[in-house]
Amino acid sequence: MSGRTSKRKGDRIERGVVTRYRALGLAAQRVPLSGAGGGLFAGEVVVPGAGRIGVNARAQGSGFVTLTKSLGTADALVLRQDYAKPLVVLPWATYSRLVAPLAGDQVSGEGVSLSSS
Repeated sequence: MSGRTSKRKGDRIERGVVTRYRALGLAAQRVPLSGAGGGLFAGEVVVPGAGRIGVNARAQGSGFVTLTKSLGTADALVLRQDYAKPLVVLPWATYSRLVAPLAGDQVSGEGVSLSSS
């Protein structure tokens, strides 16, 4: 895939993620330069107000087959490498049920944080 095609694909995926968050009532926005600036601009999409969620978006034809099979019909898949913190994989339907209540917190100003730090 050429550089221009890769950039277009990345932009398309990021816009789609922002659209999904906004449909939940969350004020998501794309980050300039896809997060290359670091600091407050880390990640490719941010959801401010809800403890600021930084999101990296990835799309790959059939590249996630193993994750999809491992998840099966469960609501979540927890992965953990030796000596590493767990990683949780959620289908969008499950994730949206978890983050949708945060939309009200953006309006009320309550600081709900999803980060582990």
